[in-house]
Amino acid sequence: MPTFSYLYSCPYLLLWLWLLFLYSKTKKCHNNNKRKRYEKIAVIIVVLFIGLRGFVYSDFTNYYVFFESLPDVYNLTTFSYEPGFVIYSSIIKTIFPNYFIWILINTLVDFYFFVLVFRRYDTSLILILCFFIAYQGLGIEFNLLRNVKAIILFMYSIKFIEERKIIPFILCNLLGVTFHYSALIYLPMYYLLNIEISNKLKWIIIFTSASTFLLGYSISFWLLNHLPLDGEMDLVKKVLVYTNDTSSYKLSFGFFERTFNICLLTYYYNRLNSVISNFKILYNCALAFYLLFMLFADVLVFVERFPVLFVFSYWIIFSHLFSKNIIGSKYKPLLILLLFFSFFRIAKENNHLLAKYENVLFGITDYKTRAKHAEIVLNEFTY
Repeated sequence: MPTFSYLYSCPYLLLWLWLLFLYSKTKKCHNNNKRKRYEKIAVIIVVLFIGLRGFVYSDFTNYYVFFESLPDVYNLTTFSYEPGFVIYSSIIKTIFPNYFIWILINTLVDFYFFVLVFRRYDTSLILILCFFIAYQGLGIEFNLLRNVKAIILFMYSIKFIEERKIIPFILCNLLGVTFHYSALIYLPMYYLLNIEISNKLKWIIIFTSASTFLLGYSISFWLLNHLPLDGEMDLVKKVLVYTNDTSSYKLSFGFFERTFNICLLTYYYNRLNSVISNFKILYNCALAFYLLFMLFADVLVFVERFPVLFVFSYWIIFSHLFSKNIIGSKYKPLLILLLFFSFFRIAKENNHLLAKYENVLFGITDYKTRAKHAEIVLNEFTY
């Protein structure tokens, strides 16, 4: 069985193409009930695809062991992960002591709240799901079982930024911290995301961060050298352990795609702002994604865990670009390019043995075999 093959990408590409087909059907129908029916079909397909998966991607090696050793809620005394996630999982295990049912319930809960948040935006739910598939949504659902709850709670709390209600915002994201400590980064966003950045400053930020990245200037090492960490050598060592060689990112497809995306949103900022309520919050999230990746790409654990906290903004904004005719007919090739990027991302990010899709309804490979596959692939990956 080959370690890398684009055949592994096929189920994900078929899912994405099927969603695009459903979107095309909604464009042709003028009956609102029929349109909602297509959206329900899309959500059900995605939930079943994600929720009934076998041992896919890499973090199942941690979460399967975690769930199998997790006591029921009446005997819970220790916390191997954040307390909110452990208690939540223990409650589920008390009722359904099966790993795959736990995965399915997780997916159902996630998508109930995803859809609740997405419905707040006047755009196609199916298109949002298309970009969810293309832009790290699958990775979030498959690997980041704790982070995803924090991300959803933050997405829900955005309305409190818009309404200027700081107490509900803080409470919502403190709840997110109990699922993953990375949610602490959301707390100052109540103020930061509400800042109106001038057009000139947006372009300066993008140019500076891209230049810093291409020149290989390490912001993380600069911080280590200038922060008072004399008594925190363990922290310094941990950061050094996770140091990432950024040479594979430079002038890569990923660099051009990320830069193209943020430039596209910046160029069409005013038009998007006219159709998306409080668009500056979503745009600032997209800019945060770009900045966090570009400035801290040399710390592997950072670039894998923090930019993803803001990637949801692209799902929503890109769906508006398509459904609201933001880009005039003269520049339609830009939309085609965006679809190409989506197709290429799905193909490239799932072309390895870890992504080999299996569904519990049709039989799956056992845990030990998939864990060996994970070990092989992770040893061969070059970042």
